[in-house]
Parts: sequence; structure tokens; C-alpha cells
Amino acid sequence: MLNVTCAIITRNGKFLAAQRSSTDHNALQWEFPGGKIDPGENAQASLVREIREELGVEMALSHRLGSVIHDYGGKIICLIPFIATITAGEPRALEHQQIGWFTHAELEVLDLSAADRKLLRDPAFEQL
Repeated sequence: MLNVTCAIITRNGKFLAAQRSSTDHNALQWEFPGGKIDPGENAQASLVREIREELGVEMALSHRLGSVIHDYGGKIICLIPFIATITAGEPRALEHQQIGWFTHAELEVLDLSAADRKLLRDPAFEQL
């Protein structure tokens, strides 16, 4: 199982999502930004690093939501989501096809990756 973190970043009632590159696993699907935890890293440090690399911003983590496990057929991930706030910088798509801000309703119809879609069903997420 691969442990992966993601940031739930909100601004003005919208959530930041990123579209994967056309050459990535789950090509062109949308996701909450983040990435895999490197050896020796904890989930929080991994997420701060990943967001800096992917979006070029600094952020603070407030709390963790429940993890989501999903089997992509040969690749099982444990998605570890954190509520995050941007503390410095403006997000840019440095590693993704594009990024965007979406309402909860817009996320429902967006082509989200399966693990990220499961987050939408979490009662804690629905209250954000």
C-alpha cells in the first residue's frame, strides 16, 4: 500500500483541485494536490514539501480528515487528507496540467480520481 497525502485548500467557499498531467497515472483526472510520503518523512512534512513543489506556495495544516483506501487495480493507496491554508504565495500549476477553484457542487461533476471522489462522501468534508 502506498501512503499518499493531499491538501484540502479552500478560498472563498471553493476548493483547490489540480489536473494530473497526460503522462501520469490517472491521466488528466483531477485531484486534491499532494503526493506520496518519502522514506523518513511524516505525513505533514511530506504534504508541505509536495505543495511547495507542485504549487509553489507555503501552507499551514490545521487538522487531518479520515484516510481513504482505494484499489486502482494493482496499486492500492491510502490517501491521507489534511485541511490546509495557504500562508505565502499564489498557487501555480508547476507539475499539473492546470489548477482551479471549485465549489463542492462543481467537484461532484468534475472528473476526480476515485480516491479523491471518496473524500467528497466524508461527512467532515461535506461540512467544509
